Amino acid sequence: MLRGEVPATLRNDFSPSSLPIHEVIQRTLRRRIEDGELTEGRQLPSEAALQREFQASRTPVRQALRRLQTDGLIIRAQGKGSFVASAKIGVALRQMVSFGNELRRQGHAVEARTLSVEWALAPTEVARSLGLADDHATHLRRLLVVDQVPLTFFEHWIAPTIAHSVFEAAGDFPSLYELLTHHGREPWYGTETIGASVANEEMAELLDYPQGGPLVTMVRFTRDFERLPIEYTTYSVRADRYAYEINLMRQRR
Repeated sequence: MLRGEVPATLRNDFSPSSLPIHEVIQRTLRRRIEDGELTEGRQLPSEAALQREFQASRTPVRQALRRLQTDGLIIRAQGKGSFVASAKIGVALRQMVSFGNELRRQGHAVEARTLSVEWALAPTEVARSLGLADDHATHLRRLLVVDQVPLTFFEHWIAPTIAHSVFEAAGDFPSLYELLTHHGREPWYGTETIGASVANEEMAELLDYPQGGPLVTMVRFTRDFERLPIEYTTYSVRADRYAYEINLMRQRR
């Protein structure tokens, strides 16, 4: 069979038969997910297994997986494979990315400043979420300056599975997620709650923003691949310079 040709056993599934093999793979896996054959959280066959099933090379298999990932149907992790994404009502799947790195990707000049690092008694909700044995954790206060304007204040609480000394030595690190991943605690699952507030005196000074000005607030709680808690972070963002965008997709029937 010529490379890129659709296997005869699959020609009756999709029309026309001249579809490129990566499209056949993508459509077949999509149908299995939508029909419930591949359920939420289930690991997809490996790239090697898909190559054997579809009699295809690695390139079209990866093309198909990238398309499914872009469409929000699967999540992928280097060295771990691909998994069916959540399809629950009210849950919007987004890539687990650093706030600052996402802004950098969009072309903004981003400077991250660490304001303080301390070992501190966590609030009750934080201690419960992180499962803290003695209610203490690393507490970070950071400021994100975007295009030379203060934009976001972060208050991070980090589970003590990473030594407090790591953060004391990190200085003005650019990305919390990169730092966590480097020390073996890659954020993998997360929940994010979006709200609103107004700037108090301290926040107004930190963000160079009028007191009482509107803020977009976010609370993010993340876990690693084994679903162990990693961080509990509160974001306060200037509403005059930031809009929260969510991409929506209607699920095919």
